[in-house]
Amino acid sequence: MTALLDAIGRTIERVVLEHKEDEENRRPSKTIFVITTDGLENASIHFSYSKIKEMITYEEKEYGWEFMFLGANFDVFHVTDKLGIRRQRAVRYSRS
Repeated sequence: MTALLDAIGRTIERVVLEHKEDEENRRPSKTIFVITTDGLENASIHFSYSKIKEMITYEEKEYGWEFMFLGANFDVFHVTDKLGIRRQRAVRYSRS
């Protein structure tokens, strides 16, 4: 079971909270968010594709976050299109 959307959503929320709690001069100038998975979404209960896409789009637009997606043995472009991650920032790899 892979709760990919819940993992992404909760991690975005956590990083946002950490940035807010940091003193302004201690906040990172750049946030790069890398998603790595060898499984497709099939178990999330708290987040949907549309909500994650909304969150990703907001953080990119408002704060310049960069999102990357690394997926093993499936069509990563199908997933990244649904998440709102640009295809240039997606890579399919083979697990070994």
